[in-house]
Amino acid sequence: MGFYLLFLVILILQMLLVIKQSRHIAQEYLAVKKQLSGNAQVGMGTFRSLRSLKKGRIIILAMENDKVIDFRELSGRTVFSKFRQVEAFINLSMDELLSESTAEQKKAITIAITNFSKQEQQEGIKWT
Repeated sequence: MGFYLLFLVILILQMLLVIKQSRHIAQEYLAVKKQLSGNAQVGMGTFRSLRSLKKGRIIILAMENDKVIDFRELSGRTVFSKFRQVEAFINLSMDELLSESTAEQKKAITIAITNFSKQEQQEGIKWT
């Protein structure tokens, strides 16, 4: 009986922490989107290795006129990970960004760029 109760408490705690992290991710995304102006776009991409216990990554990328205006990355294994802004990637072009990022970052960046084109289709924005 005690084992099942402990298992239930751990399961509920995990669910609450996942909900908290999901809200944190949504707040970061909306904060980046709120600061955009003109024809800037924001996309979010993720990378998670299923074969190993490597860190997962979530990248929020905002670009305007082929220049990065905001780059935030959440990297970690737990729900306690937080976003950090990567200053080194701001004001880089797309090619420079891809050449200076790691393999995991490139995969997440590619997904974020794909989300740019989905956003174009929904909002009618032209990406140059």
